[in-house]
Amino acid sequence: MAESSRTPSGRREAESAARLAAAMQKQMDAWSLSPAEREIGLLMLKGFVHKQIATLRGTTEATVRHRARAIYAKAGVHGRAGFCAFFLESLLASPVAGKGQASALTGAAALPRR
Repeated sequence: MAESSRTPSGRREAESAARLAAAMQKQMDAWSLSPAEREIGLLMLKGFVHKQIATLRGTTEATVRHRARAIYAKAGVHGRAGFCAFFLESLLASPVAGKGQASALTGAAALPRR
């Protein structure tokens, strides 16, 4: 186990990351993304380009582009920037967690659907 996860702040960061991942998965459920679309979407959010994703998944770049377009359509966004911005906006628009407040990072419900 990493040293930082043993500290109170390390545990909070790990818990926040887990809650964020759960919120992202819940949103992907709401969009009815297939397992392949989920994987591609997460890789795009991590900054991988289509060619890299194709190599990682053992498929063609054209297939990744096709699935990316399906993701954008299901999410109701225009392209990768809109897809990434959907999740980033949810984080930035959320209040900083304090008494009685929650955010996407601190365990709020799923990200809002546009």
